[in-house]
Amino acid sequence: MMTIADMDLDPVARDAAELLLSRCPEVVFTSGRRHLDDQARAMAQNVALSRNWIGATYKHPGPLRNVAADHPELKTAAQLEPEMLRVLVDMEPDQLLLLTRHFAGLAFDVMPMQSSEGLFLQQQIRALPHLDEFLTREGGMVRWHVQFHASAPVFV
Repeated sequence: MMTIADMDLDPVARDAAELLLSRCPEVVFTSGRRHLDDQARAMAQNVALSRNWIGATYKHPGPLRNVAADHPELKTAAQLEPEMLRVLVDMEPDQLLLLTRHFAGLAFDVMPMQSSEGLFLQQQIRALPHLDEFLTREGGMVRWHVQFHASAPVFV
C-alpha cells in the first residue's frame, strides 16, 4: 500500500490526500508524482489494452496522440514503453504539465471502490480544497484520478 509520503506530492495535493485519509481511512492511494519513466510505463500498460486510450484520455496528448497508430508493430506494454518514454523525453515541460499534473505532484490516483463506501469516498474527493478535476474513468477504463490547482509555479 502506498503512503502519502511515498507519493511525493506538492503541498496542495499532499494536504488534500491527508484530509481525504482522515475522512476515509479505507482509501487506497495507487500513485502520486510520476517521473517520465513511471508515466511511460503507466501509459504503455493502458495503450496495450486499448490502442486509442491516449486520445480518449488526455485533453492535450501532444505527440503521444499518434504513438499507437505510428507503431502498429508495438503491441505489448513492454514493447510500447520505450517509445512512450522517447516521446515524453522530447516533450517541453509545459507540454508535460498539460498532459498530466502527476509530473508536478499535483495529482494522485486512488483505488476505485464500489458500494456506499465508494459513493462516500467520491463525495469526499469532490469536496477537497483546490480540486481541479476528479475523473472516475480514463479512456473508458475505471480509474480514479484526482488533480489539483498549483500552489505556486510548477517546473518539471
